[in-house]
Amino acid sequence: MKILLRTLLVLAAISTCAAQDQPKKHEPVTVPKESAVAAQEQQSKSAYRLDFRIFEIDNGKRTNERAFAMTASVPGGWSRLNVGTRVPVPSGEGQKSQYLDVGINLTCRLTEQFGKLFAETRMEVSSFALPEQNADPRSSTMPVLRNTSGQGETQITPGKPQIVTSVDDVNSKKKMQVELTATRID
Repeated sequence: MKILLRTLLVLAAISTCAAQDQPKKHEPVTVPKESAVAAQEQQSKSAYRLDFRIFEIDNGKRTNERAFAMTASVPGGWSRLNVGTRVPVPSGEGQKSQYLDVGINLTCRLTEQFGKLFAETRMEVSSFALPEQNADPRSSTMPVLRNTSGQGETQITPGKPQIVTSVDDVNSKKKMQVELTATRID
């Protein structure tokens, strides 16, 4: 009798363990509505219009202004804007001329972190020096090319203009400021 009872207990234990090892039917996983919306927003891109204004400042007064615009998205890659002239530069006797880009190159990449918008900007402005600024007699036949460049990352507030770069001209009392306004367009 004891053997029969032990055998029944062992069989009951084995059947319980076997029932636990059987795969369960999978029920569809339901995601709360709030989480689904948050995931969809996280995957969607936000588009912005980027308005750049470049000011020349002489003795504290704005004397010249240039405006440029491009679009960018978050998340996204680099947005680029190039405006200028290709100028031939002789490379040597009997050789073809090489070309040099003179003008402005703007690149910008937007990112969002912790609900804040950041703009990483790169700027390069090149221009010819005025003839009276070319004091080097060795280059009297060739124009002097001036170059200003800058790179940085700044937190920006959408819809509000913000100075992202300010550079003093080393050859004069002028200053160059770059202002960026990012406006959401979607």
